[in-house]
Amino acid sequence: MVLMLITILSVVMIAGGGFSIASVRAEGTRLVQERAGRIVLRLENALRIPLWGYNMEAAGSYILAELNDPDLVWVIVRESDDEDTLWLAYIRDRDRTHRVVTTEDGLRQHLPPAPIVQRGQIRYQQSRIGNLSIGYSDTGVRADLRRSIYQIIGWVIAMGAVIALGITLLLRIMVMRPVNRLMDRIHTITGDTGAPVNSGDEMVQLLQAFDTMIARIRHREDELQGSLAEREVLLKEVHHRVKNNFQILAGLLHLQIDTVPTEARTALQDAYQRISSMALVHEKLYESEGLQCIEFSGYLYELIGILDSATGSGRLQIIIEAEAVQLDLDTAVSLGLILNEAVANAIRHANADSLTVSAYQENGVLTVEVCDDGAGFPAEVDPATATSLGLQLIRLLSEQLRGEYYIGPRADNLSGTCARIRIPMGDAQPRQGADRE
Repeated sequence: MVLMLITILSVVMIAGGGFSIASVRAEGTRLVQERAGRIVLRLENALRIPLWGYNMEAAGSYILAELNDPDLVWVIVRESDDEDTLWLAYIRDRDRTHRVVTTEDGLRQHLPPAPIVQRGQIRYQQSRIGNLSIGYSDTGVRADLRRSIYQIIGWVIAMGAVIALGITLLLRIMVMRPVNRLMDRIHTITGDTGAPVNSGDEMVQLLQAFDTMIARIRHREDELQGSLAEREVLLKEVHHRVKNNFQILAGLLHLQIDTVPTEARTALQDAYQRISSMALVHEKLYESEGLQCIEFSGYLYELIGILDSATGSGRLQIIIEAEAVQLDLDTAVSLGLILNEAVANAIRHANADSLTVSAYQENGVLTVEVCDDGAGFPAEVDPATATSLGLQLIRLLSEQLRGEYYIGPRADNLSGTCARIRIPMGDAQPRQGADRE
């Protein structure tokens, strides 16, 4: 990772340093021209007196002094006349020695090319007496340029290495350490000790650890789903057996009804109906999907049907108005027993033509009403202090459900009796739509 970062940063910085290299090249060209210009200026000043006096030896000494510059390739001095006569010509050979050329033919034969050519004029007392030209090489400047470029590249590589090492250290502190801790947590969750983490392989091993954790979670989820399905089967079997046991008890009581005196038949009939209402709750739970709640409206229809067929004469019109509310086991059993007492009492004693059973939920409170149009509840009987088993069950089960009950005249000023219970439902909500019959 460190080498990769160094390479990337070096390439980026060298690319960005192209401007610096270009500037070095431009500076090198400028320096060459400056050096050549200074030589021309010095020779213009030095050669004017010797050439005015035709002292070629003195003029040659000045030129030889300038030829100590290794990049000066040649110097040519011509007389300023119509024929541009050659005065002096000094040429540096390949072996770095110089030769004096006195003829035009020799000049054409031995004059080497020069990258930089500078020209000047030799004047004496405002008169031009000669023309000067020099050839200058950029070899030395190119060497300096190469050294500068190598320094720039070295500096870029060094800076890239430092930055890459710094980034690597920061990554290890800010990323890799948390990644390693995360892998340790994953290994703890999966129960896998995990292989030692090698530098550079952290992300690969993290992905492998996630894959292992996902596989373990899926395996555990499959195990839980299997266990849940098994428990659901067992719970269904429990509800089924409870329902069967209740039905056996109810069947025994039903058989016993015909063998006891008349005054005992009512008590046995009431017990039979109570057991049937509880058995119906377990049957509905057995048929439900969640095994936790039953739909109260369906339960209410079947319960009223059982009570009507067991105690009714067939002349009573029963109207059921119920919203589809979900009830748990305890609430359904208690509410079923309360309805059993209220409906059975209305069928037997109200001498009514119609019976309305309604159930609805509003503001988190479930209200269940059993209203008839009969003679009304006896004035001499107080439901709060009555000793009959049915009224006692209504009171006790209402308190158990933390609800409020009312038994008395109907609130709509019609004749008859109304039994009402209101129980809090917490966060329970009715389903959309309500069944009406």
